[in-house]
Amino acid sequence: MKNIFKICYLKVIIICGIFFFVAPAMAMPVGTLLYRTSGGGQMYGYNTDLILDGTKINCGHTGMYAGKDKNGDDVVLEAVNNGIQLTKLKYFVNSANSENFIGAKIPESFQAGDIDKIKQIRDFLTDQHLEYDIDFGQQKGPDSGEFTCVGVAEKIYESLNFGKEITSLAQLEYTPSRYYIDITPDGYDNENIYNDELEDVFSQNKEFSKISKRNDLIGLAGNGLGK
Repeated sequence: MKNIFKICYLKVIIICGIFFFVAPAMAMPVGTLLYRTSGGGQMYGYNTDLILDGTKINCGHTGMYAGKDKNGDDVVLEAVNNGIQLTKLKYFVNSANSENFIGAKIPESFQAGDIDKIKQIRDFLTDQHLEYDIDFGQQKGPDSGEFTCVGVAEKIYESLNFGKEITSLAQLEYTPSRYYIDITPDGYDNENIYNDELEDVFSQNKEFSKISKRNDLIGLAGNGLGK
């Protein structure tokens, strides 16, 4: 199992080691993580202390650069309200909604075989038409309706030891001791309180953060992909 520094979408922290930031213009290998804000340029922990602003959730968004599609267009693998899909890279940031690109991270130690396996998982997941995890209960599967944007990215990194071919969701790795890359320890963070009044918890150490329920809005347990 490979160990790496951990990464997040709720609060982007500059890190060194096995991940490094790249400028958008640089060539990106398949597997590069891309980060953007929510609408209005807002993102909890980045430039606002509020995860919920009225009915707006300032959680930001993560995608994974997935190479080129059959038409030669650069695409991003992402989990959105429509489910897991490939989106053209040029649409990842919606400037009309005042979304802002924050940065990209590349795993330095990636080998050619790792990239090929990401492509295999990419094709398999998008062919399954998997639905989004609306209540953030599972976030990284294994079943349809159980994936969020960071959850699917984390699960891909963890499952790159699947063998020669992936043919079922059951091949996604859920035993921590067998993770190919252990991005964040599994579990909930009940120690780091970032908003004492509303009891929001942004996790630095575990994969799940806690976003409080308020104003009759659904409570969210946000998978933060560590720091």
